[in-house]
Amino acid sequence: MKKAILLMTIAFLSYNVSAQTSAGSLFAGGTLQFSTRGGEQSVGANSVEKSTFTTFSFAPRVGYFISDQIAIGAGVGYNMTKDTDPDGDYSSTNYIDFSPFARYYMPVNELVNFYGQGAIGIASGGSKAVTNNTEVDTGDIFAFNVGVRAGIALFPSEHINIDLGFNIIGFNRMKNTNPVTDPAVEDVTNTFTFGFSTFSPSIGINYFF
Repeated sequence: MKKAILLMTIAFLSYNVSAQTSAGSLFAGGTLQFSTRGGEQSVGANSVEKSTFTTFSFAPRVGYFISDQIAIGAGVGYNMTKDTDPDGDYSSTNYIDFSPFARYYMPVNELVNFYGQGAIGIASGGSKAVTNNTEVDTGDIFAFNVGVRAGIALFPSEHINIDLGFNIIGFNRMKNTNPVTDPAVEDVTNTFTFGFSTFSPSIGINYFF
């Protein structure tokens, strides 16, 4: 009797996990990050307040399995950075990005899958500076990126998936133009990255419908 119950439990878990990554399945997730950095610097008996640097990002995403183990989807994100000096003057950057992706799952057992993912993205936004309550447009931003990542997908329950992901290779091209000073001048930065760190994976939670 105990063996029969155990076999039924394993079969049930296996069915749920395989159903999650089968054609027609839908999942949703995303990331939410906030950080702030500041402080003060002491020189003898004098103390000087440092600038405060703040970042915020929010990026929901959805995915759909077009076939067993293969999902496609897209995410839309909002990103903000703000550098504020002790007098209250600040510079900030805001942009919105759109990132389609494709992911392939490789099952290990009933609860664990490895996956590989490829994605491209575009971002558009701008930057500004505020001094003595006077706002100045300091640039328009456009970026393009492409990347490959790998990771482990854990399925602790029928509807919840926990991702541990690592960026493997990526390329980002960012163009900044200033419409106030000289719109003909473009500041272009190309960034190429390769490698990963097992000490700093990104962690995400997806809900499977």
